[in-house]
Amino acid sequence: MAAGPIMPAKVLLPQISAKKVAPDIEHIQSAIFLIVIGLFRKIVIADTLAPVVNRILGNQSSFDWKSIFLASVGFGLQIYGDFAGYSSIARGVSRLLGIEMMVNFRQPYLATSITDFWRRWHISLSSWFREYLYIPLGGNRGKPYKTYLNLLVVMVIAGLWHGAAFGFLIWGFLHGIFLVVDKRLKISRPSNKVLLFTTVSLGWVATQVCVFFAWVFFRNPNLNDAISLIKSLLHRNGGVFEIGDGLLVMSAFLLSFSLDLAEIHLGPRLNRGPALIKGLVLGALLVVIFTLKSSSVVPFIYFRF
Repeated sequence: MAAGPIMPAKVLLPQISAKKVAPDIEHIQSAIFLIVIGLFRKIVIADTLAPVVNRILGNQSSFDWKSIFLASVGFGLQIYGDFAGYSSIARGVSRLLGIEMMVNFRQPYLATSITDFWRRWHISLSSWFREYLYIPLGGNRGKPYKTYLNLLVVMVIAGLWHGAAFGFLIWGFLHGIFLVVDKRLKISRPSNKVLLFTTVSLGWVATQVCVFFAWVFFRNPNLNDAISLIKSLLHRNGGVFEIGDGLLVMSAFLLSFSLDLAEIHLGPRLNRGPALIKGLVLGALLVVIFTLKSSSVVPFIYFRF
């Protein structure tokens, strides 16, 4: 209830009060898949990255700039695996109880613009801010400068929603600036296939650079820590670099993106496939999860907020 998906009362409460009907086999199968995919994102990706990210970013002075860069990327992957994994588990458990929760993440790291990113990331919260803050402020009605101001106000408040710290405020402000620039550019989709591919590719790269840079301030709400990290990268500081850390982050990067692509392209086919194939896929995922699970419990990141 606290971490989401944050459902509007008019949608959630009627489902809670309605007479429950036993779920059919298709609902049970889809719910189990949501739970297992969520566990995979949380345990295999997020929890595996957490010790590396915490060890490096918690002791920046001992590591070189390459390690700090990889750990910063690792945090972006960790928070996605952690929160998207939690949301998937919540949706699966709710479906078993006869309550349908909204989709909270839709492959955000495949976004090709910041606007697209916020249509995919923590959808329930961004929908809440849009309906109860952005639109009442005036939304995109009126002159452009008023729209840009509304975007900045909403994103700064979204940052402060996570905590009263300068890091969260700057994270929100940066996303507000990115959204304003996105609105100003208004890049149209070219008809030429080569230009379209180039535009989409550059848009994807620019979006990831902006998102992962902003994560620096989210991960380090103490402004001094964030500035120290950025200085280490800019000055290319020396220190310890462990190749194993780099391989782990790159593996998590490839695994996370592969899982996103599989959900889009293979998920619908798997849903229509025979029960035997579904069982084999679930079994394989569970074997990987139980093989790689940590001996210690890693709390969900968003349970702090």
